[in-house]
Amino acid sequence: MYSVENYSNTRFNVQFKEIRNFLQKNADTGFHEHFHWGRLDGMMAHSYLDVERLPENALFRDKGGSLVGVVM
Repeated sequence: MYSVENYSNTRFNVQFKEIRNFLQKNADTGFHEHFHWGRLDGMMAHSYLDVERLPENALFRDKGGSLVGVVM
């Protein structure tokens, strides 16, 4: 069973660091190698980002609380 958590409405926070680390870890194994973690950095730093809509993004966690998936 997984729990779903919405991203907060702050650009750079603990969740951002966790997602970035998750993407880097998976890119290093060759999985999703074309979804670079740099795109996340660019998205969050973009001047047109609608911060109020950030909570529409979801983080999936396993029973231990580890991040296992992201929908953005």
